[in-house]
Amino acid sequence: MAAAPLSRTFSPKSSESSFSSHSQERMEQNYRESAAGFGPPPAESASNAANGDVVVCQSRSHRETTAQPNTSGNNYGESTRVGARDNKSADSGIASAGVARCFVLTHDPLLYGILKWGLATLLLLFLAFVVFGMLYSSIRYGGNCTGTNGTSGGTVKPREPCVTPFSTILGVFNGVFGYSNCNDSYVSTELGYINLTVLELNNETGQVTYISKQFYTGLAWQCVEYARRYWMQSGTPQPAYFESVPGAADIWNLTFVRLLSNTSMKLPLHRFRNGDPVTSNLQVPAVGDIIIYPVQDGGFPYGHVAVIASVEISTHGAIYVAEQNWANAVWPSAYHNYSRRIPLYYEMLTSTITLDDPKGKIIGWMRYG
Repeated sequence: MAAAPLSRTFSPKSSESSFSSHSQERMEQNYRESAAGFGPPPAESASNAANGDVVVCQSRSHRETTAQPNTSGNNYGESTRVGARDNKSADSGIASAGVARCFVLTHDPLLYGILKWGLATLLLLFLAFVVFGMLYSSIRYGGNCTGTNGTSGGTVKPREPCVTPFSTILGVFNGVFGYSNCNDSYVSTELGYINLTVLELNNETGQVTYISKQFYTGLAWQCVEYARRYWMQSGTPQPAYFESVPGAADIWNLTFVRLLSNTSMKLPLHRFRNGDPVTSNLQVPAVGDIIIYPVQDGGFPYGHVAVIASVEISTHGAIYVAEQNWANAVWPSAYHNYSRRIPLYYEMLTSTITLDDPKGKIIGWMRYG
């Protein structure tokens, strides 16, 4: 008698377990492939399924449909995570670029360090530039009679009230007007120029003709600007000018002036120190000379310069000066032809002349020729 064939039976539990294991492996493989950059992770076609139902997920990498029972709640959680990841990566182009950049910055220490220290260096340089600008401004615009090397035009608003409005005529000496600088701490960026008629030699014809030329005088209306402009308009023996200086005190270190009629020609500058013995009349202060104040406390961060308008030589004499940016007040009446009076003492025994300004020390006086 032939043996009856064995009937094949399938345990629902084992079949379900095998099918679940196969589906789980399939989902994990799809998840790994999508994370590796082969495409977005699979999207679920049905969510929030009841416990024990089958959740269908389509694999985008293989275009297959896999079924997975939801028996313990763990599969539901895994499906939810996969679906959420798929929703997060909806715009795959932008997301992939962002992930790539983040990956490069976090996984390349050298590049990350270069970017970090580069940005830190730029920030420090910017802060240093700001601090330097603040310090420079406080020094550059903190006193009277500053340098005359400005290259920009225009005006800025004064930080303090003006003694007299900016550019007000204070007085005039020997045809040269003095103007108000508002106050002695204000520095304008306006540049001064004058048109002067000068003689010019034509090298081809040998004839001398009069022409009009424009000359730079300095920052308006600093003390240096007035002294330079005075020598340009009324200097003797010929109109001339001294070159640009950082401040009024630096004029003392100059050695020559240039003639307006021929800027290539120079005349020497002569210095006479205040309080030194006078051996000839040529060393006595004279009209048209300039007096120089050094850098010192009391409102002289750049020194000061003024033009001698009149001289009284005696044991208790005086000089009268014309200037800009000293007190910025209208010059005394009745003629408004000088700014102030400075005591002069002549000592006969030692033949010394001393200019004794109670407001500040004077280095000496200068002239050219």
